[in-house]
Amino acid sequence: MYILNKHANKSDTALLFAKSNLALIKSMSMPRLELLAILTSAEAAKFWKK
Repeated sequence: MYILNKHANKSDTALLFAKSNLALIKSMSMPRLELLAILTSAEAAKFWKK
């Protein structure tokens, strides 16, 4: 998860959270992968709030 700060003349990015979760795409359905992406995003937001 990255954050983008836009200033008047430039933009800066910073890495807030990184997680690697390897999954075999063929073994999981696309809806399942989408749910895992939502879960990972929710965990990242929870981590960032702390």
